[in-house]
Amino acid sequence: MLATASAGDTFQNLPDRAPSKGIDGNEETRWATDSGVTAATLHLTWPDPGSVSRTMFEKWTTDGQRIRQYRIQYWDGSAWVTLVNGGTPTANQADQFTR
Repeated sequence: MLATASAGDTFQNLPDRAPSKGIDGNEETRWATDSGVTAATLHLTWPDPGSVSRTMFEKWTTDGQRIRQYRIQYWDGSAWVTLVNGGTPTANQADQFTR
C-alpha cells in the first residue's frame, strides 16, 4: 500500500528533497528541511485504512547530527496517538509495535 508524503518544510523547495523522496525506497534520495529548522513533520497518508507494525528510517549524517528526538503517531479518528517517543535515532532506526 503506497502512502503519499507531505511536510511543512522542504530544503529550498527543491524537488529532489521533497517529502516523497523520503519514502521512495531509493537510498540515494531523501527528504530534507532547510538549515536552521528545529522541528519538522513528515506526514504520511494512505488511501485506505490499514495497519503498520514497523517503521524504519535511515538518516543523513553527512551534515552532522540534526535529529535530537522523533515521534511516531497515528490518527485514531479523533486524536493523535503516540506509538514512539524516541530520542536521538540510530543511523538506521527501526521501531516495532503491536496493536
